[in-house]
Amino acid sequence: GHGWPIEGHLFDNSPRNWGYGGLPKTVDEYKDRYRESIRLLKELKTQGIASGVYTQTTDVEGEINGLMTYDRRVIKISADELRKIHEGLLSPSH
Repeated sequence: GHGWPIEGHLFDNSPRNWGYGGLPKTVDEYKDRYRESIRLLKELKTQGIASGVYTQTTDVEGEINGLMTYDRRVIKISADELRKIHEGLLSPSH
């Protein structure tokens, strides 16, 4: 997953929080990184890849790469945005 720290919703407020590829500077950059991951997955699907796994639905202790914050109070990407991003991913590739 891609890291995005949201102040007031972290397990640990220290700079030790971790996410893949360094932390984005804006929420738009965070969302763009997620979109790019799904775009790449769609491309891999055309080459025969059958599945992909997003490993963390929520932030955990020391890791901020979930789709929701540690306290589950903030959803980082709305369900509507996720649906649009994933459009075509679950349909047959042939």
